[in-house]
Amino acid sequence: MKRIYKAGRKHLHQAFGGDVESLSQIYSHRTALWRDPSYVREIPPSLLFIDFLSRMPGHVAFKLVPVVADWVLSSTGEVETECAFWLLLSIAESSSTTEIPEGLQSRLHDLNQKAIAHGDPVKVPYRELLRQYRLDPNAFPPENAAEQLREPEL
Repeated sequence: MKRIYKAGRKHLHQAFGGDVESLSQIYSHRTALWRDPSYVREIPPSLLFIDFLSRMPGHVAFKLVPVVADWVLSSTGEVETECAFWLLLSIAESSSTTEIPEGLQSRLHDLNQKAIAHGDPVKVPYRELLRQYRLDPNAFPPENAAEQLREPEL
């Protein structure tokens, strides 16, 4: 557990102050370790960014939510996407508000599509993100829902 938190420690203070580059360094380090098959995973992915919950000021976290949402949408691969969703949830919870940051509103549909595409690994953090902002998950149905309901032609 120490390894995953140790390397990012020098960036923590700056990240808690809202420095995007420092937050990016922490995210990149932890995600790279999580992707590494030789890394012994002593904690579940839900705890990768747990240290943000108690130490990041709410107003800073609120401003960073849309930035992290962009990282989720630009993530590639299942592991990176899962880590990005957990970071997004941690930052959202750190903001201590149910008000949706303006920069996140336009991305909700795309986040939903990303969650659908990656399924189980991101299901929990995505559902909790919707709960954080008191959103109904059915507000963002899959684009092909109409096709799924259509009876097959014979």
